[in-house]
Amino acid sequence: MEPKTSLVAPFVLCLLLVCHPASACRDTEYTCDNGSCISSSWVCDDDYDCPGRDDEACCECAGLTFVSRSDWSARSPSSTTAMSGTPDYTVVHHTATGSCSTTQTCSANMVTFQRYHMDTNDWDDIGYNFVIGGDGKVYVGRGWGTVGAHAPGYNFNSVGIAIIGNYGSSLPSSGVLCALRQLMECGVELGNLPSSYKMKAHRDVRTTECPGDALYNEIKTWSHYEA
Repeated sequence: MEPKTSLVAPFVLCLLLVCHPASACRDTEYTCDNGSCISSSWVCDDDYDCPGRDDEACCECAGLTFVSRSDWSARSPSSTTAMSGTPDYTVVHHTATGSCSTTQTCSANMVTFQRYHMDTNDWDDIGYNFVIGGDGKVYVGRGWGTVGAHAPGYNFNSVGIAIIGNYGSSLPSSGVLCALRQLMECGVELGNLPSSYKMKAHRDVRTTECPGDALYNEIKTWSHYEA
């Protein structure tokens, strides 16, 4: 990890050339709300690096909105398997479908995903542990502590998180990316993920284009990513 200058005052970072104009931000950098740039690996590291402290704004449970299974009209699972311990990994997916922007349309997508997974794939339930909609809300799939069906070889030791949409050429909104960061950090806060958890993309554990090139290139810059 690159050397990091302690934040004494917001302007010090810029004076030391740690941040620079947004036009110069690189793919491996996070754009602060004021337009300055910092390393993406500095986001959610318990240290304020952006002048407005927004680099730590997506890093806790507070502010996350969960949509329960009953609220999106989930069917009961045919069976469930509890994880034997705290999983070491998160695996990020996209659904490779159209996106959604309201609770109503995102919930309808959840019903469709679950129906396909259960009736066509013959799985016990929707495959993902959590799904993030274009509305920035987190839709509960199998939830914490339950083995998913999203990444063979990793299902028993990972939390599967999917983002509704197709991200081959464009990124999810900043609100959705924030929800993704928050969800994983929330898992740490609740004791459902270790602080040392490793984040993988679906394509890292299986031959697939998921979660799309644009989203893949984004999460590769995040601090917990491991190929």
